[in-house]
Amino acid sequence: MDTEYKEQMNQWSFIHLNFSSTKGSLQQVCSAIKSQILNAWDRNKEVFDNLSMIQNDRFHMIYSYQKKTENSSLSGIQELLSFLIRRMNSVYHKKVIVLIDEYDTPFIESLIGG
Repeated sequence: MDTEYKEQMNQWSFIHLNFSSTKGSLQQVCSAIKSQILNAWDRNKEVFDNLSMIQNDRFHMIYSYQKKTENSSLSGIQELLSFLIRRMNSVYHKKVIVLIDEYDTPFIESLIGG
């Protein structure tokens, strides 16, 4: 802890995604990725308090779309992640750091399992 960086500790908003469990069939991989992002929404649910009417409509549209889409598709996940990042940025007034552990697992799974 005795470094020049200790003052930076706990000063930044972050989203942690871990793709180590993104293994199996295409459906399982897509489902695991979606689940990680939705879990990030849940861990940061306070940023969805006090949404404007338009933001609230957008929130429900994005969330409902994800619940309706089939698990074998990653369609719309960029909206899930970007909406969360924008909300965190707006609430905390700081840039958001996105940490993705085991980001290569889905690629390796694709090569191994098709």
